[in-house]
Amino acid sequence: MLYGVNDKPPFFLNLFLGLQHAILIIPGSVLTPLIIANLIGTSAGQKHMLVFATMLISGISSFIQIKKVGRIGSGYLLFLGTSSAYMGACISAGFMGGFGLIAAMGILSAPMEVILSYFLWYIRKIVTPNLGGIVIILIAICVIPVMMDLWIGTSGTENYCSVANLVTGMITIIFTLAFAIFGSKYLRLWSPIIGIAAGMIASTFLGIADFSSLHNYPLFGLPHEQWIFPDFHLSIKHLPLFIAFLFATFASTVESVGDAIIAQTTSDPDFRKVDYEAVQGCLYADGVGNALSGLCGTMPNTTYSGNIAVVGLTKVASRSVGYAASVFMIILAFMPKLVYGLTLIPGPVLAASSLVFMGLLFASGIKLIAENGIDYDSGIIVGVSLTVGIISTFKLFFPGLIGDAFKPFVENGIATGGITALILTMITNLRPAKRRSLRLQNDLEELPKLRSFLDDLSAKYKLDAERTFHLQLACEEVFAYLQNTDSHTPITFNLQLADENLLVEVTDRSVISDIDNIDPKEIIQSKPEDLGLLLLNKLTRNIKHLHIGNHNSITFEI
Repeated sequence: MLYGVNDKPPFFLNLFLGLQHAILIIPGSVLTPLIIANLIGTSAGQKHMLVFATMLISGISSFIQIKKVGRIGSGYLLFLGTSSAYMGACISAGFMGGFGLIAAMGILSAPMEVILSYFLWYIRKIVTPNLGGIVIILIAICVIPVMMDLWIGTSGTENYCSVANLVTGMITIIFTLAFAIFGSKYLRLWSPIIGIAAGMIASTFLGIADFSSLHNYPLFGLPHEQWIFPDFHLSIKHLPLFIAFLFATFASTVESVGDAIIAQTTSDPDFRKVDYEAVQGCLYADGVGNALSGLCGTMPNTTYSGNIAVVGLTKVASRSVGYAASVFMIILAFMPKLVYGLTLIPGPVLAASSLVFMGLLFASGIKLIAENGIDYDSGIIVGVSLTVGIISTFKLFFPGLIGDAFKPFVENGIATGGITALILTMITNLRPAKRRSLRLQNDLEELPKLRSFLDDLSAKYKLDAERTFHLQLACEEVFAYLQNTDSHTPITFNLQLADENLLVEVTDRSVISDIDNIDPKEIIQSKPEDLGLLLLNKLTRNIKHLHIGNHNSITFEI
């Protein structure tokens, strides 16, 4: 990693990298609302207003996401823009009541993401890194066909499936990969923008790019149309529409969880485990961004996966780059000529550049799943969920039998595949199992109760003497370690026999440092009171320490 999350690149390099991210976000962010606007017959002036509002809110909400204001924001290089997950619901709302109704539904559904984030501790066994990896892979799978259509062109137009489109896209890919693979570590920083620039030059010579309409727009200014206000004149007929928005928000939440996890793994070369507080902050920022989008009359947003791949390509994860990109988006919102010029980047150039990023994103999803291991249960979850997502993406599931009302959901591979993964994860966690629990006060006088409980459990599960001894020592060491805190909250032991493994989870609400990432030398030299943690690591396997809010979860296997 050339520049980590807390590093600051040189000033001009920082500005350029920020502009690069902004350029990659803008076209996709404004494209979705413009597609909906064209479908429902929105006026040209209101389209300009939509682009302005979308750019402004993307910049503001991205800054909050990256800066992390209090508990709101992830603190990683994650950008927000309009989400295609909402497209089906937004099209229905647009035909019913225009962008005023879209804005109102966005505001009303925004709290769902905040609520899901607040209760993340209680769904921690469902919203897992495996789920994040599945959703990231599905994002790549779903976006690739759309990008290929954009590269090929629109049927009936002059350049549809033309040699010019093919050559333009290939030049973009070749230059991007050439500088990414053969360039020095500094040249790699420029590979995305070099690829786009090469594609733009090729498209100009081949007659694809057309900037003749730019003179109609001023360099600085505001839209002249009236602001689009949320329309809350609702009735019972809008209830199915609201439910559709809730489903879209749920799918967007799952996508954002995956993005927040991948952002951590991509940004930290020494990544060891997921910081779920950063995931919570990401979802809080998403919810705030959705509410702001509604107040400004545009459609809901979500985190952008493509820019995470840019971090992997350039090896720059600096927050200061994110600040620059956010400020650029806000400034560009007040520069109609530049904004409109960016939207004129030819489809083959955007599509080819995005295909490189989707390939990197696909690999990131596979890596995330592999790092967490694939056992029998997770193999079923990953395989079935990806299969469902692929079937939905390519509209292969009985297309003649699916009603129009359900198509936006059934044909959304991210939604169907992600929710399939959620359901299967819930089933594997809720199925009947040999599970026992004990709740103790944070007091060493409770130790005899723990020993008696473990003796009874060992007899019930018919554990041999060695496993019983390891279980007793491991649980006592964790219990003793938690006594060193100022917390007086209860400590809960949950034990479950799964196949031949005894799974132990210890939960409490104390403030303690990680015990799954310890340095033996440091403990021996300066923390002799924590020597028991070395013993714990010797007696057990797969130790994981999870922090979510003010909750702790310590899990291990005997």
